[in-house]
Amino acid sequence: MESRYLHNGGDFAAQMLKKARAEVTGPNLEHLLNYHKHLQIAGRDPRTLARQLRELRFILKTHGKKDMKLAGDAEIKELILAITRSNMAAISKRKHLLTLRVFVSFLLFINRLSTL
Repeated sequence: MESRYLHNGGDFAAQMLKKARAEVTGPNLEHLLNYHKHLQIAGRDPRTLARQLRELRFILKTHGKKDMKLAGDAEIKELILAITRSNMAAISKRKHLLTLRVFVSFLLFINRLSTL
């Protein structure tokens, strides 16, 4: 059975972006939008964009309203524990953890650029 989003990743990505804007607030929304723009510039497939936006929504909601850019090691470890303890399938946990790792690396990269 095919998903209605399978051939129209752009629409699915737009829906995920709309949901992210509604659910994520403050500086984390700005980080998410910058990350989304970064992925678009890198030429990622719209379905990949949609998946990563969905995963980031979960991660940022789990993290709370605190600025993700200022998250310390302990907070990142708590996020990792929250993902690994969740009821998700093993493949989903791996994808969420990968998205978390890449997003945190992106934030660290942005921090380095802003200090130049």
